[in-house]
Amino acid sequence: MVKKVAIQPNASSVALVIRAFGQLHKLAEAEAILKEWQAKGNPLDPVTMGALCGAYGLAGKAEAIEDLIEEAKAAYLPPVVSAYTSLIKAWGRRKSLVNVRRILVDMVEDGVQPNQLHFCAAIAAHGQSRRPAESEYLLTQMREMGIPLDGLTYGALISAYAAAKQPRKAAAVMQDFVDSGGKPSLVLCNQLTNAWSKTGAAGEIRAVMASMRLMGMRPDVYTWSSLVHAHAVARQTGRAAEVMREMASLGISPGVVCFTTLLNAYGTAGDVAAAQQVLTDMIAAGVKPNSITYTSLMGYYSQLGDVAKIQALQQDMAKQGLEVDVVTQLFAVEAAMEAWDKAGRPAAALDRADQLLQESSVMQVYPIFRSDDGRDWRSVYIDLHGYGHWSCQLALLAGLRNLYHKFLRSDWRWPNSDLVIAVGKGNGSAQRHQGFVRDAVLHFLQHLVPVKLATHNDGLVSVRRQDMFKFFDMLSRKTPKFDAASFRDCFKVRPAEFSGMRNIM
Repeated sequence: MVKKVAIQPNASSVALVIRAFGQLHKLAEAEAILKEWQAKGNPLDPVTMGALCGAYGLAGKAEAIEDLIEEAKAAYLPPVVSAYTSLIKAWGRRKSLVNVRRILVDMVEDGVQPNQLHFCAAIAAHGQSRRPAESEYLLTQMREMGIPLDGLTYGALISAYAAAKQPRKAAAVMQDFVDSGGKPSLVLCNQLTNAWSKTGAAGEIRAVMASMRLMGMRPDVYTWSSLVHAHAVARQTGRAAEVMREMASLGISPGVVCFTTLLNAYGTAGDVAAAQQVLTDMIAAGVKPNSITYTSLMGYYSQLGDVAKIQALQQDMAKQGLEVDVVTQLFAVEAAMEAWDKAGRPAAALDRADQLLQESSVMQVYPIFRSDDGRDWRSVYIDLHGYGHWSCQLALLAGLRNLYHKFLRSDWRWPNSDLVIAVGKGNGSAQRHQGFVRDAVLHFLQHLVPVKLATHNDGLVSVRRQDMFKFFDMLSRKTPKFDAASFRDCFKVRPAEFSGMRNIM
């Protein structure tokens, strides 16, 4: 007879579960696990705290990490070094370099000496903010503190330049590493090929691959993925497909990233049938598509107004065990409204818009209140990057509705907050994304309030707080219905030049 033994969880096993939920971006579940653990009489400990900080770091919830650090201080716990790494990463995701630099100073005051991982996280944060050159002062600090500048540090700087799409600077960093006596690793070479891929420099990647072979390294699937991506960026779909065949001939199995990259290359070029075939080939090769694969293909079908195809893809996602989330539902919405618009049925589109505004499960748009220093909330932020022509206008209307309800309830706790709307990524975004989101937002708002355009970043549109309040005050006196029909004159019908596959989701 086998005796059953109950295995009690410990801090390490609880931390593993918290990290798993964090990787899935399920913060509520991660927090619930820690609360349940503490409810059983277990105090806050460095292991579980570090795990939850890691989950918060992935989500950019810097304030939550700072609260945990203060809670640990109050409990006289020793400093959790990994918590500060997560905190730097969180502020980096928020593109707040002011706070990244502040944390490095606060750490010393808290008795924590910054180590290589902290500095690498800070370098990465500069890359996310498209200001990698400013991070080089961190290398000087590391030298002064006696922290070695090895491949990990140089790799972080190469990746920072890659994020900023400055591959020549990344290549210069690699050369500095070699000149200082460093020997490039496979990981470091892949970071460099990734940098070149973002600008479509396939020839430069081939040169790096040749150098790798001379050093006795065999390019792996990540190296080849960069080459596929470079051809895709350069809109060379035929060559991207040739690289995939070359990989197969060398016995290198293309992974989900390669297939999805090729799918997007065909989709962006307007060949949706070829993009669909890539998905079919992918499944036949035994490679499981992920959510990005499906949503990418849905984006191209949505621009054609093909609701049936999108619904079929959603069913396939469910069969593959993938979650059909809000984003995937929005593609079906985009396609339906596009089809109705093309068929000359604006009333049907508006009816669907009103339905969406009432269905929180489909259209959840809540403004994010954020600041530069983490303490004084300065702007109300609505992120519309990645939305389609119709869904961005619905999302904007839903966001305004939520702000209006706060105004009516006198629940406006941010008296100095302007409204900032993200319609793209950084300077040149209007050109890279063809500006259809930006144009739709400007068209929608110009009927309601004065709008400001950020001179330093054409991906941002803003409305002054006093103008927004004046508009809300006018609405409250007229008491209109806050539905799509009431704002129908604000909606921008997609012009002919934005129809079909030339929109990039």
